[in-house]
Amino acid sequence: MMSGLLLALALSSTPEPPRAAPDAPVRTWLVPALHSAGLMAAMRTSLSLLWPRDFDPSRFRENFRQLRRGYSRPPHFDAHQRALEWDGDSWLINTVGHGLFGAEVYARSRQCGHGPGASLLATTLVSTTWEYGVEAFHKQPSAQDLVWTPLVGALLGEGRFQLHRHVRDGGGAPGPARTLLLFLIDPLGEAERRALGTRC
Repeated sequence: MMSGLLLALALSSTPEPPRAAPDAPVRTWLVPALHSAGLMAAMRTSLSLLWPRDFDPSRFRENFRQLRRGYSRPPHFDAHQRALEWDGDSWLINTVGHGLFGAEVYARSRQCGHGPGASLLATTLVSTTWEYGVEAFHKQPSAQDLVWTPLVGALLGEGRFQLHRHVRDGGGAPGPARTLLLFLIDPLGEAERRALGTRC
């Protein structure tokens, strides 16, 4: 009887193995990289549809001449233009469009387990890829966009990330209302997670 009591005490004092958090983020760069590539492809297609003359991909000679200019000259910045239109684009495209682009890349990186610094770096790399790898075939890279997209994208993206996590973990309305909120905060990410089964 005494040995049974000692065995029971020993078992009760044995610490339980640590449990993994059920919703611990999956740390990966594959999902944010594919997400960013898809986003840039959709943006590039939209440019050709909205401005077919300026973004015609079939003008190979002209496009490659512009690409050489893009790499041989500094990024475009015209201090005589109105504030936040220093590259000649409209205020709406520069502020809202590029801000949302940066926020999308940043938030996706954060949701896939990366910290603020790494997510800001990823957003900067994607923004630079857009300016020098996609748009440079048609226009001079923009100094304003190279700075604005990652910085404002990080601010908006961190807010979206924190709000999404709060709602996902039980904050706000339950049931279908919560699902609707998650889609409103992160429509592309939620669609990917549900349709494609991505884990972050």
